[in-house]
Amino acid sequence: AEVSHVKIGRFPQEVATRYTTGDGLPSNNVRAVHLSTDGAVWADTDKGWAVFRSNAWSPADAPKAKTLVGHVAPDRYASIKDGVRQVALTRDGRVVAATNGGLLIQSASGFAPLVVEDGLGRRWGTSDVRGITVDTKGQLWFATLAGAACQTDKGWRFYTGHEGLPYNDFTMAAAGGEGAVWFGTHKGAIRYDGKTWEYRQGLRWLADDDVRDIVVDADGNAWFATKNGVGVIRRVPMTLTKKAKWYEDEIDRYH
Repeated sequence: AEVSHVKIGRFPQEVATRYTTGDGLPSNNVRAVHLSTDGAVWADTDKGWAVFRSNAWSPADAPKAKTLVGHVAPDRYASIKDGVRQVALTRDGRVVAATNGGLLIQSASGFAPLVVEDGLGRRWGTSDVRGITVDTKGQLWFATLAGAACQTDKGWRFYTGHEGLPYNDFTMAAAGGEGAVWFGTHKGAIRYDGKTWEYRQGLRWLADDDVRDIVVDADGNAWFATKNGVGVIRRVPMTLTKKAKWYEDEIDRYH
């Protein structure tokens, strides 16, 4: 009889790694992380820069700003007087800014408030906007203490605890692959893929819970800047057998 061939499925598994001075960082106090156009990851620390290439960190001079993915030149939003926390570019190339004074968008005469109403009599993003990003589908996201909001082709969608948002003390936002979005918070990191909220908190996942910055590389791996080093959560394809073994090892490690 002919033997049928069975294709063994591979499923993405999140695997976390922490990097510190022992791995080549100039300092554990990492202020920001960036991705350059050649795929390298950069860490900005209080004692200088480091770059991650060929699976290792090494000290480096500061990268040229124009080589960093998503970089927006500061002179494009220098006229904003309120404290700027994060900026992004819309699909049509306009600067949008998350500021202490609210959500702002570039106009012909400078910057104007971006008015976002939820249909329930509330305006979002009028003050203390913590993060902003544009996902790979071109959708604008911003984060406030009220929750997160996304500008879709069908209008704005709003996410609070009622819609599954795990935590709302945001620090920033970052686009991931296939429309996913990451949010940094003062107590962990959050990933949303359009269907499922995933909350990553504690030393099993992060170098420190106070996430200062996030960048996501082309493979969907999320890199985190914290005061205790750089963390990365990699999405590694595994067979079910390897996945079960990984879980057993993790249980033994943390219990």
